[in-house]
Amino acid sequence: MEFPAQTMKILMATASCFMMMTGLALYIRLAQTKTLDIMISALPSSYWLSLNISIWGKRSLRSRLQLTGVISAVLFWPIKNLHIRNKKLDQTDIDNFPKHLKKQLLACNYALYLGAAGFSITYYIYN
Repeated sequence: MEFPAQTMKILMATASCFMMMTGLALYIRLAQTKTLDIMISALPSSYWLSLNISIWGKRSLRSRLQLTGVISAVLFWPIKNLHIRNKKLDQTDIDNFPKHLKKQLLACNYALYLGAAGFSITYYIYN
């Protein structure tokens, strides 16, 4: 049985949207629970994180999502090495970050990035 092209477009876009929404839901769950406080306390020497806490606060969902994204960036983006060299982040904080939380943040990132890549592929294939 062969699917029409329009059906394939809708299926690919829906799957990509589902992946991105899953990643966002995981980020919201991490931001809304006490997990965010645990993550913040695990990175006491992060200048970038403390700067974002002072700018955004920790009360609203938007600010908590922003802080969760900052923590994710501090852990996974290559720029962390620059922060370590400039003494704005301590390597031991990154090494001692709770493994289960690091895996959860990595799962959020993969879901968001795969969903975005799926949208891009769908757009370029069918447009």
